[in-house]
Amino acid sequence: MRLNYIDGLRGFLSLFVVYDHYSALFYPTLPHGFYDTSANVCGFFLISGFILSYKFWQDKNTTKLALSAITRYIRLTATPFVSVILTYVLLANGLIFFQDFKETYGTFLTVYNFTPNLANAVYEGALGIYFSYDQANSYNPVLWTMQYSFKGSILTLAFLALFSNIKNRAPIYFFLALATVFTNIVYLAFVIGAFLGDRMHTEPKTLPSGIICLLVIAGCFCSYYALDAGISIYAKMNFELFGKLAMSPMVFYHVVGASMIIYAIFHSNTLQKIFSARVLCKIGQYSFATYLMHVPILGSVGCYLFIKTGANLFLTCAVSLAVTALAVFLLKNFVEIPAGVLAKRVQNFF
Repeated sequence: MRLNYIDGLRGFLSLFVVYDHYSALFYPTLPHGFYDTSANVCGFFLISGFILSYKFWQDKNTTKLALSAITRYIRLTATPFVSVILTYVLLANGLIFFQDFKETYGTFLTVYNFTPNLANAVYEGALGIYFSYDQANSYNPVLWTMQYSFKGSILTLAFLALFSNIKNRAPIYFFLALATVFTNIVYLAFVIGAFLGDRMHTEPKTLPSGIICLLVIAGCFCSYYALDAGISIYAKMNFELFGKLAMSPMVFYHVVGASMIIYAIFHSNTLQKIFSARVLCKIGQYSFATYLMHVPILGSVGCYLFIKTGANLFLTCAVSLAVTALAVFLLKNFVEIPAGVLAKRVQNFF
């Protein structure tokens, strides 16, 4: 059963990510810095853990887990690989203008300060995004998330394979969550997502509206966490323990905040209806391709138009977003979907 509100939630999160990168480039014309989108990325990770877990508990077929691990690479890699090659083509032909924009109007991420090389691009798209990602020399700076998406997915599938037959799994989830504190707190999002996918089959589907409101408010408060946000209580939340554990307090609070909000959505019919809106669902279905293509097009079409039109922000955003929409449509239908079909065929073969 497809959960429409999950697609809608993906669409909602992806819109924030796109806006954050546009506003970072066009600030102060566009307001920027009022919200850190790492909370949105944590939300994507949590959704990934949830979907893998939720699908498993629907039929409890452990054989599919191993096959899913095998085909996960195909599903995750095809679309980023194509985005890297397309960006290489743009960069090699002098069609990425971040540096010209930086010199003319302001500052942005220090990306694309290297000589393009096809072999490096192929390696990055095929393996580097998972095992040796270097954002300073990346053909797509948003690909830093792929190493977590891949390894977090394998972690989730391994957990389900090892412990699905144990009746009381809550203590195991707790110790696995604790292990992420001492290794990498980002993977806490996958653990919580897997736990929620598990509990969706045993918990009531709704909670009292008061609890839902408290969860959403507390989740937004944690998601907004940043030491420079101008809210003094955030500084008091930066406990010494974070330093002793070499753990980012921002990532921790963003994972917790995303967990609260998504937990509330999972248990609220009203929120599910809101996030099941057709437009959000449609955007959510294209969210992966959108995430991958919006920065290269922003650096090419967006920067070029902004410079050539004398900082006409409306025209720049309208055209660059339209080009992004076209690229996303093509990438989704001619790369992402066929990759999913191929992964399914490989799974059926085994």
